[in-house]
Amino acid sequence: TGYVDKKATSLDEALAIIKESDTPVSVGLLVNAADVFSELVERNITPDVVTDQTSAHDPLNGYLPQGWSMSHAAEMRLQD
Repeated sequence: TGYVDKKATSLDEALAIIKESDTPVSVGLLVNAADVFSELVERNITPDVVTDQTSAHDPLNGYLPQGWSMSHAAEMRLQD
């Protein structure tokens, strides 16, 4: 759709993309926001824009508890 120029799977990767870019760049950070927001505060970083793309309407496949990976959540859905 053109909304995201680059994707990153860690905060450090996202920050490196931003730092290395000569022009404004939008970076999609593919992580659990609950795990990253405290790190942003600790580093004194304020993003220009934040949007949550989680399926909040879908409690089974939407939000994950802090510290859970996608694979752990999938495993828990099968067990419980």
